[in-house]
Amino acid sequence: MVAVLPLFLGLVYAILYSFGGVGALANGFTLKHWTWAFSSNEILDSIGYSVYVAFVAITISACLAMLLVIKHSARLNAGPLSFSIYLPLAIPPAVAAFFSFQLLSGGGFLARLFYQTGIIDSIEAFPDLINDAYGVGIILTHVMLAFPFFTLVYLNIYRSKKVDELAQLAETLGAKTQQIRSKVIIPILIKGGLATNLLFFVFVLGSYEIPLLLGRQSPQMMSILTMRKLERFDLATIPQAYVIALIYTVMMVSFLGFAYKRKLLKSYAA
Repeated sequence: MVAVLPLFLGLVYAILYSFGGVGALANGFTLKHWTWAFSSNEILDSIGYSVYVAFVAITISACLAMLLVIKHSARLNAGPLSFSIYLPLAIPPAVAAFFSFQLLSGGGFLARLFYQTGIIDSIEAFPDLINDAYGVGIILTHVMLAFPFFTLVYLNIYRSKKVDELAQLAETLGAKTQQIRSKVIIPILIKGGLATNLLFFVFVLGSYEIPLLLGRQSPQMMSILTMRKLERFDLATIPQAYVIALIYTVMMVSFLGFAYKRKLLKSYAA
């Protein structure tokens, strides 16, 4: 009751607000806010942009983590790498976003380094990696935070599934190194980490601090668009913010429900 009831009441309030049932400017039931949502390119662009950023960030993070575990699983069990991989997990998203801004912006460390070493003729020639249309800064920052997490997830799977022993067995049966990786190790890691990947995808899709500091005004991720509509001085945009929040909620519930129905999350829940 403590966990679910506040969420349920908040959802009911959002639904009533989006249909004009409550709120400062409520004048009775109306569909105009939902009509705006389904006829506005702003929301469609925001959904597409959010899915793109989350998918690319998770894919890069998972691939890099998997590669590190496959190549250096022994070094991750002992030595400096075994504890240094935990350090990025202590960095809050807002701090990581500020770090990325200082590193990747047009007047940041990399731009000055490239200029001083003669790689670029002027600082202005440095490519836009912050507030850019492709969300490069947002993606790289999420990768910086997610990569260590996925490394630990895959390392735990590597140990618990006894992948080393399975690889040795495959080698005994005549499999080559490339076959062992592609037919044994990678499938085990992908299947074992799939539920975590899906849940982290949902997390990145709804992230706020990083896209707020590193994203551009258009398109915006759904979390930023929702808060912008909610916090404007124009009270008429508040119902629109609740509409966007409800669309996001329906998307995530449908996505997680589909994943659970396809048994992608059942083992994780168990």
